[in-house]
Amino acid sequence: MRAYVEPLWGWNELQQDTLALEFLNHHKAIHEIALVLETPIGYLSYQNKAEALLLNKLHLHPDHQRQGHGRQIMLRLIQLAHASCKPIELSVLTTNPRARQFYERQGFVAVEATPQKVYMRRSDN
Repeated sequence: MRAYVEPLWGWNELQQDTLALEFLNHHKAIHEIALVLETPIGYLSYQNKAEALLLNKLHLHPDHQRQGHGRQIMLRLIQLAHASCKPIELSVLTTNPRARQFYERQGFVAVEATPQKVYMRRSDN
């Protein structure tokens, strides 16, 4: 994520490590490791809130991008949200247009934007 974070806020390795570890302790988030044949290829974190399913993070190792893994993960989340009659909400950094395009292909639309983030939502209801 350095290539996307650094242009917005600069890069401090220690600070990024601290933020990542703090997030792993988020008691309401569900954290998952994406595996292919028992090999970790990515990380997913989301919260199943009363009003929406909130996607916090979806990271795939570059060697495993553009192979349909992200689409499969999103399909599972879309099915979970649909079964709960909830929208899915997320934000993407403005410096990461590939991620935004990926989410748009999955049916997400931008609902708000700041100089740093685009907030997106997908609702099937």
